[in-house]
Amino acid sequence: MPSLTHSALVAIVTFLVLQSVNARPEYNCTFKAKTDSTVSSRTCEVMADRANIYLHDFLNWNPSVRGDCSNILPNTEYCLEAEEKLVESKDGFCGPQHGNASCLGFEYPDGTIAECCNSRTWKCGGTLEDCQEGICYSDSCNGLPDFYSLDGKCGKQHDNKQCGGVWGNCCNMEGQCGKGPDFCSIGKCQSGAACDVVKQYIVNNLNLTSAPPVGWGIGNTTDGTCGGEKAYTCNSVYGNCKQSAS
Repeated sequence: MPSLTHSALVAIVTFLVLQSVNARPEYNCTFKAKTDSTVSSRTCEVMADRANIYLHDFLNWNPSVRGDCSNILPNTEYCLEAEEKLVESKDGFCGPQHGNASCLGFEYPDGTIAECCNSRTWKCGGTLEDCQEGICYSDSCNGLPDFYSLDGKCGKQHDNKQCGGVWGNCCNMEGQCGKGPDFCSIGKCQSGAACDVVKQYIVNNLNLTSAPPVGWGIGNTTDGTCGGEKAYTCNSVYGNCKQSAS
């Protein structure tokens, strides 16, 4: 058997190093739903549609399922919502070069708050440059879609901002983002993809015979109206809108 050349060895070592550096993140599942008694290779796609998530997220959160969905099981719970396990930076380094460490909550010894991971240096920083779009890799980056909350405040009290990421996926009636029963339970959740009323819709509609209503889980209406000058869209909290917003 011929020996490996130096360049081949370098390539293999480089590949193995990159594999370890860019290890798949781990997730904590926060919501599961059970498959129907009849499944097919389309079941993964259907479940992702019902939960309003990307198919690749479904597969990441359910690593036992093959990419072609050929081994999905009937009457079995699968994860439809998950949070990435946060690895906090201990030394000021971050990102895929450093085990996907996060800068959230990181503070330098001199008291400097540094909650942005700079993709050029892979260090935690707190300057405008560190946090600006195109440079900031993760955490408290600027340049997020302007309908997302950057400070944990949301809903009709705060320009209809939506919740996501570190703030949680539920906006409570007081206009605060969060997670858990105090934010997501029926009667307490103002909006958000993780509201219990949304999850209940998912559980009740996991079948293969009907398509989900367009945009049912991501509408931005605050009063049940839609369209018109405000261009509100509907969600499962308010149901299917029948009246135009003025």
